[in-house]
Amino acid sequence: MKLVLIRHGVTDWNAARRMQGQTDVPISDEGRAQAERIRPILESLAPGYVVTSALQRTIQTAEAAGLHIDKKDARLNEFSLGEWEGALIDELVAEEYDQWGLGKFTPPGGEDMDDFFLRINSAVFEALAHARKNNIDTVCIISHGGVIRRYLARGIGLNISKMVNPRHAGVSVLNIEAEDIRLEMYNYVGV
Repeated sequence: MKLVLIRHGVTDWNAARRMQGQTDVPISDEGRAQAERIRPILESLAPGYVVTSALQRTIQTAEAAGLHIDKKDARLNEFSLGEWEGALIDELVAEEYDQWGLGKFTPPGGEDMDDFFLRINSAVFEALAHARKNNIDTVCIISHGGVIRRYLARGIGLNISKMVNPRHAGVSVLNIEAEDIRLEMYNYVGV
């Protein structure tokens, strides 16, 4: 079975380096173009089950990439940033921002990192279980950079401090065989 993870296309807030979190910001024209560029790889992977977060930037990315959405799951929404929602990255304390990126700091009023991972993991587990039950070989999840990083770090054990951020409309592919999970592709953005 393959698990395809895609970060949403860029938004105006991303371009401005503004923290989005769960603020429901749409993708920009550039974000639509990014999603369209990954159509060929998605056509070759042919996902049989597609899940997005409940935020419009992931839904719009799936649509622009030519995917049919089977389910919208709020458990795949980005990290709740509390007081950081809407803040410019340059306005934040650099050390706190760096520690947050490593999963070692929670912004005031923000979501607990363990709770964040548990909700992500439950959504991914449910999507994979649905696929197995229905003999689907490829599951595609369109979500957020924080969701993908946390899942890869805690879910399959990658070192988050050595991981580059998922690129906008970047495609990552995991091959899942019994207890063996291999990362086959990371951050592919098309040509």
